[in-house]
Amino acid sequence: MAAGPGPSQVCGARVVGADRVVSPRGWLLPWRTLEEDVLLYVRRGSGELTLAESTYPVRRDHLYLLRRGVPHLLRADARRAIEYWAIQFVLLDARGDPLNASDLGIPDVVPTKGRHALERLFVECVHQALHCPGGRLALLAALFGLLDDLTDGVECAEAPPGASGDGARSRHSAQVMAAVALMMEHVTGDISLEELAAHAEMSPSHFAKVFKRVMGSTPHAYYTGLKMERAKQQIAAGRGTLTQIAQELGFASLHHFSRTFKRYEGELPSRYAQRVRSK
Repeated sequence: MAAGPGPSQVCGARVVGADRVVSPRGWLLPWRTLEEDVLLYVRRGSGELTLAESTYPVRRDHLYLLRRGVPHLLRADARRAIEYWAIQFVLLDARGDPLNASDLGIPDVVPTKGRHALERLFVECVHQALHCPGGRLALLAALFGLLDDLTDGVECAEAPPGASGDGARSRHSAQVMAAVALMMEHVTGDISLEELAAHAEMSPSHFAKVFKRVMGSTPHAYYTGLKMERAKQQIAAGRGTLTQIAQELGFASLHHFSRTFKRYEGELPSRYAQRVRSK
């Protein structure tokens, strides 16, 4: 992480939660003060955010740091809803005591236009927190990658006017994020490449190329990964038989589910169930 007051003291983190919210028009989140820091990424909509004595316009493609212990109020415009993704976390020092995220040098507001790597890390954080509660190492890796990106490139948040390709990259990142959100909503069903591409307003072939470039994985592999993480959760919690879990996740047969699970996890789901339930 970038040098400055505090970063060298960060030795760990605790992720408290994550959320994806679509507010109604004119929605108001009343004054509140949290015991953890919150990174809030606005995907669409507009409004106003008040942090203590400071007020900021809320705009799409911006990230906001809601500092722990600082009262804040969030309001959507009367004619526009706000969609935002949020991660609540606490940074820890070597003794396990909490640190302030603002000590890393992150400002209250960070434009994210053109920074598709940062957006990808934010999506990964939310995905890991919401759907992979057992994947703590992957979650922390995504969080610290996000913080590294923020602290290393805050001064470069706004791309130079007229920079070649920046608008297209930003638009593609937003379109891919919309497709990922759709995958998360349909993780217990099935959705085709054509449906994902249509949701992202691209042709299927172009969508597949853009998705691979932004997320580092094919749409099919990423969607399968979401399903396998959900399967691991259901198996560990004992929610249904393997056949029921396979059907819930949209697999045509237990055999197909078992082959996919072994390819993803390295062992059959029956063996995984025995191992995690014996702990």
